[in-house]
Amino acid sequence: MNKDINLNLYKVFYHVATTKSFRKASEILCVSQPAISKQIKNLEEILNVKLFYRYNKGIELTNEGNLLLEQIEKVNFYLEISEKYITASKELTSGRLVIGCQAHIASFYLLDIVKKFLNDYSGIKIDIISNSTSELIEGLKHHKIDFVIDNYSEEELPVGFNTFNLDAYETILISNNDSKINSIKDLDNSSLVLPLERSSMRRNIEKLLKENSVDYNVVLSVDTTDLIISSVKKDIGIGYVVKECVKEELKNNKLKELKLDCELPKFKLRLIYNKDYLSYPAIKFINEYIKR
Repeated sequence: MNKDINLNLYKVFYHVATTKSFRKASEILCVSQPAISKQIKNLEEILNVKLFYRYNKGIELTNEGNLLLEQIEKVNFYLEISEKYITASKELTSGRLVIGCQAHIASFYLLDIVKKFLNDYSGIKIDIISNSTSELIEGLKHHKIDFVIDNYSEEELPVGFNTFNLDAYETILISNNDSKINSIKDLDNSSLVLPLERSSMRRNIEKLLKENSVDYNVVLSVDTTDLIISSVKKDIGIGYVVKECVKEELKNNKLKELKLDCELPKFKLRLIYNKDYLSYPAIKFINEYIKR
């Protein structure tokens, strides 16, 4: 697309072409008739064609003028449709909301909020993108995602975005049997199933283990909480998860929580967004359903 294109020239042409009168176009646009004539001449020079036949009794479109008018009428149609979509989006009768959120966070935190929002605004379609943290931030940077909900430490928060602290959740170590581990020191030589090294959860638990001089053994690193849970159930090792993600398994005694003599790191959720680029559905979702 020509970045130097003068859309005002096409607007003037449209009104002259549809009224077949320089005078009527000047009245509609509140511009002098000589100015209208000059702008039509400029457009003809830019396109290197004649757009009108000029007669004593009026004007008529040339073949090229008719062709241009046909295309501009198509553009007008799509502009009108776009305006209707924007109005509908502002009124939340239609539109799309794209949220970046890890699957396990969505399951215990986001889905209940989404349900409430959709009950109130059923015309809005919601996409939940569950990629890696870095991929979600890239999507936010390129405006492919409206906002991100993820676990960040203070030093990891991306620069240049607005942030809002959400809830903090308890993390636990889980086992498939009645383990005799009662102290963090008892984890010496234990087999652990942890999140991938790139995750904040992994870094936080490893920091705690190192501070307590625990000689731990990571036998398996996985990308999702569901895989950690499945691995623990198969006795591959002791898992590290957000407690909220396994509350049903703990309640039904399908998994055991290891009670230690120290507090494990909190899982802190944060909202990341750019307030200057929020859509109307995103503004409503954030202000009335997240920051409630």
